[in-house]
Amino acid sequence: MFLTALGVMAIPAPYLGGLLYDLVDPSATFMAAALLCWLAVPLAWLKLRRPSAQPTPPANPPELQPIAVGD
Repeated sequence: MFLTALGVMAIPAPYLGGLLYDLVDPSATFMAAALLCWLAVPLAWLKLRRPSAQPTPPANPPELQPIAVGD
């Protein structure tokens, strides 16, 4: 999904950057990129939260221990 979104935006991005450069100001392309980065920060904070401190289950719980036959 990420690469699809990246590919979809990679097609019009140079054209939009050229329009900003020609019609607004050469620095407008950099300002637009900075604005989009700042808009992505809250989304990243919401999506990439640190996992809660829950205890991890044992690597080999007793239910999955092999049963010794013939002991």
